[in-house]
Amino acid sequence: MRVKYSYFLLLSFGFGISSFTLAMEIDSTLTTRVLKTSSTKKTILINRGSKDEITLGMQAKFSSESGVVARGVVVDLSEERSIWSMYRLANPDLVEMDMLLTLKVAEPLKLTQDETKSIVAEKSIPGLTPDRSDQLSLPFENLEVDVPENAIEDGLVSQSELKAEKNFVPLEKFPRLIFFQIALQSLNSSTQAADGTTYKGGLEMTNMMLGLEWYSSKANKWYSKISLSTFFQYHYENILSYEGTVADSRLYEIGGGLHYSFLSPHQSQKFIPSIYVYLAKGQISDAVAGGERSGTAAQEASSVEGDSLAYGLGMGLKYFFPSRLCVQILGEYYNREDTFEADPSTNNNTWSRASNGPRIHLGIGYRF
Repeated sequence: MRVKYSYFLLLSFGFGISSFTLAMEIDSTLTTRVLKTSSTKKTILINRGSKDEITLGMQAKFSSESGVVARGVVVDLSEERSIWSMYRLANPDLVEMDMLLTLKVAEPLKLTQDETKSIVAEKSIPGLTPDRSDQLSLPFENLEVDVPENAIEDGLVSQSELKAEKNFVPLEKFPRLIFFQIALQSLNSSTQAADGTTYKGGLEMTNMMLGLEWYSSKANKWYSKISLSTFFQYHYENILSYEGTVADSRLYEIGGGLHYSFLSPHQSQKFIPSIYVYLAKGQISDAVAGGERSGTAAQEASSVEGDSLAYGLGMGLKYFFPSRLCVQILGEYYNREDTFEADPSTNNNTWSRASNGPRIHLGIGYRF
């Protein structure tokens, strides 16, 4: 197999020499996108091909802003894409689907009979030897890249894969997400005493949040999975007690959060899990009105205002559509401490109230 691979390289080099006028020169560079990789990272597909003056047998270094990550040789190509065997991996973690890398054409390693100096003697080479009859062995599921229509004719992409690729959107170009989250409950309620006295009210809870989340526009940086958010939240509760007292509470708060996505947040048509933490501060007002104790359903018995301080820890799932719309579901543990001003109806006592427990939010958003 080693001999065959050496012959293949010799033929490739011969082809390159015969068409040198169409080949990239040594040290020429291209910005490339990794379309897909094998599980070992030793075989990759990129979005550059013969129209970019890439030729069979060409060798190149692949690098990111942090330095050289791999070196490889072209083993198959079409007009707009090519398959590379990576015979040296300096940083396999950066050889990932959708990663932007700089390709720099390198001097070919010398072929030699001395196996200690031949590229086929590299420890990373097993499994790299191309099988021309198995060129579609790369896992093409959920391919998310730009693909020309003639790629189907080149035999590298199926019709279904092409459809998926046409829906690809480079979300790193749209690093801001405006979102709206809501949780609602609204019920009619009434209460009646044994003497026939009746009071009517409701059982209502409204929680609405409007916010903005910022992502890094550098998809290949270590911090690209971290995002920051700021938001405004309105919370309203109304309840009718058993004896007709109506109590309602209104909260207005602003806050900020820190988010971490387990997958790249710059990809569409995938569920992206994340965790987050936030802190919020606001103003709250409570009022109690009517009821049997006050003798009327209209008279306000007490109203008091205060400050609130809250924090939350949660997990969520986001899904981005090719249109850049986003849907999300979030579950969190919420804790809030309310501190009220003195209440004249309770001998000018000051009160504090703690609220905590799980919450679930549904939301929509848009990347721009």
